[in-house]
Amino acid sequence: EKPATSGIRQAGKDTKDGGPEPFIKGDNGKEGWEVIREETAHTKDGGTIIINMNGTVIVPGEVLDEIKGRDITMVFDMGGKVQWRVNGQSIKNDRIEDIDFSVKTRTDAIPIDVINRVTGECYSIQISLAHKGEFGFTAVLSINMEEWNAGLYANLFYYNETEGEMEFICADEIAEDGTAELTFTHASAYAIVIDTKPMNGEETEELPEAEMNENEGEHEISTERAAQDRTGNYRQAFVIGALVIAAGAGYFFVMKKKSR
Repeated sequence: EKPATSGIRQAGKDTKDGGPEPFIKGDNGKEGWEVIREETAHTKDGGTIIINMNGTVIVPGEVLDEIKGRDITMVFDMGGKVQWRVNGQSIKNDRIEDIDFSVKTRTDAIPIDVINRVTGECYSIQISLAHKGEFGFTAVLSINMEEWNAGLYANLFYYNETEGEMEFICADEIAEDGTAELTFTHASAYAIVIDTKPMNGEETEELPEAEMNENEGEHEISTERAAQDRTGNYRQAFVIGALVIAAGAGYFFVMKKKSR
């Protein structure tokens, strides 16, 4: 029989007796928020704890309070190629409330005309986070943007409902497995726009002048070589043509002499 539950387990309303229990990946038997909190307290700085949420969605604030100010990273694997990563050094609030890390994709909270002003012809999806307002820390979301988009950029935009505008937050190059990592500090309605480059409006970085001059020099050399090659080809063609004409004339002379 399981021991009586404490307030920390009750904080995760989806982990009551009989419900799913989150557990530490790769550490058999270490399940439930109380056990996870105890494990976190004994983790050294620089460590990472990966938690399989096992169908649960709420992380108790006390668990995150345990890593506040420490260089410890907690990874919450939500399933479906969705993960949240939180480092204790990013936690600013004195006390963190329970966080619902649910992520809904392909929502429609943002008006289509507002989306179109940003996306143009680019593909985009809307996402919505269940938590309301500020997190009190920085959370990095790893989300699946499909393998065929690898090498393109996932651009995260926040919908400022008051202004009726989209605000650029960050961008990440989509990895070979189709995942992108995007940074959040609060929950709201967002859009992820896929493009060939980050959409923050910054100009592409120019090459240093020395490198540009070097490239120009290489271009001049290659152009000169090409011209030399063309001249050589013309001369070769002229010589071959002259030989062909001379051979033809000699053949004609011999045949004419035989016919006499």
